[in-house]
Amino acid sequence: MARPSISEIGCTLCLILLLGIVLIAVNYSFSEGFMGGNAIHCGVNEPCSGHLKCVNGFCASTDPIEVKEANPVPLLPPGSPAPYF
Repeated sequence: MARPSISEIGCTLCLILLLGIVLIAVNYSFSEGFMGGNAIHCGVNEPCSGHLKCVNGFCASTDPIEVKEANPVPLLPPGSPAPYF
């Protein structure tokens, strides 16, 4: 069995280094977060300020959001027969 040369080992190490740099760069572009990195961290000793509450370690608003239907479904008046198609 032939032994690998120094140039082959050097090329392999350079390839592994390059792959590691690419993985680190990709990790920064796909970082996890609620508000694109501007989230305020909170916890037991770090409460949220104002009207925000601590949700999964981040300050977030828990006010209910109104549902606005763009195309509401027309409803039958009460007491009318059901339509059979």
